Amino acid sequence: MADEILTESETQPVVESMWTDGLPEDVASHPAMSNVKDVTDLANQFINAQGLIGRSVQIPSDDASEEQWAKFNERMTQVPSVYRTPTTEDEWGEMWGKLGRPEAPDGYGIDKPEFSQAFHKANLTKEQAQALNEWMAEQDSTYQAESDAAHEARVGELKEEWGRAYDSRVDLAQKAVRFLDEQVGGLVDYLNDSGAGNDPQMIKLFYSLSKGLEESKMEGTKSATMTTQEAMDRAQELTEQLFSLDEIDPRRQSLIDQRAKLFEMAVGSV
Repeated sequence: MADEILTESETQPVVESMWTDGLPEDVASHPAMSNVKDVTDLANQFINAQGLIGRSVQIPSDDASEEQWAKFNERMTQVPSVYRTPTTEDEWGEMWGKLGRPEAPDGYGIDKPEFSQAFHKANLTKEQAQALNEWMAEQDSTYQAESDAAHEARVGELKEEWGRAYDSRVDLAQKAVRFLDEQVGGLVDYLNDSGAGNDPQMIKLFYSLSKGLEESKMEGTKSATMTTQEAMDRAQELTEQLFSLDEIDPRRQSLIDQRAKLFEMAVGSV
């Protein structure tokens, strides 16, 4: 019978105590406590948190003193890749330098000082300035090629329009330019410097002006300046004149000779 008698401790279930049992309910049930295993683990997490707080940078409040702001700004300069908005010209210069702008315009390595000055004023990095300079050079080359092609096309159209008379009319236009340059001065330099002297429209303009100037002053004549169509039209006019003359009229032979030269000119310019 004695073996069948159980003590009270043997009949009661053993309840394992939790390390949080002594804590207030709201603290023990807080979600942050779910990852804490025991008192030792809690202490380690507290120590780690203190270390993080010590290394953190807190933004001063609105009523913070200048000294507090100065300490904050000094701490921020120690954070990699974090830049405080500059407030002085020297601070701006330091920031642009950190971003890659050379100290002086000649640091870009570009052979155009006026471009280097503009790039430095715009605070471009060396890589940005060189890339922009290369792009502008490509654009200039493309524009020049297109401009040259367009000019050649216009000259070709003028040659087709004037035919055999092209060279002689250009010569007359040049003589007109030289004559007018003597009157106003600087005309030849302007046409050469601007490139306008090669423009077909300007050539036609000065050729038209040459027809109103005295040939003796331009030191030249206007022979062989007719296009094919002009020569044919003039020949037709002479033919009509021949029909109006008698067979024995002494002017007939002169008109016949003139018409023959016009036909020769027209055929030669085809």
